[in-house]
Amino acid sequence: LEQVLIRKELDEKPEDDIVVYNLNSHIVEVSAGNIFWLIAGKLYTPELSNAGVDGLMRQFVIEKASRIPSIEPVNVVSNKQESLAKADSIFVCNSVMGIVPIKSYNGNSKSIAPIIELQSLFESLL
Repeated sequence: LEQVLIRKELDEKPEDDIVVYNLNSHIVEVSAGNIFWLIAGKLYTPELSNAGVDGLMRQFVIEKASRIPSIEPVNVVSNKQESLAKADSIFVCNSVMGIVPIKSYNGNSKSIAPIIELQSLFESLL
């Protein structure tokens, strides 16, 4: 039911996707996948113990990130929307679409170059 309501909300908006938050306004996921963001070269994703889906691609990224020398282990955090506003880059993922860079968030441009590099690195680990 939750995903149906999220999809209904998205269908009523002009955006390509929406970020889902929990009752405490912490980032959980996007409508059809998981979300990660980069701030100053550090990779983050939401903590999902109370809400959200720990997807296969999310698990893959968390596990494999530590094997890439240029990436520190993923920081699993409980953060609010401000983190995405401060992010240098954002990507969403699921097992069907893989890693997809986000070009803008709330009208602010985000760099996709680091995400394109991550895509290549993770594809080499498949």
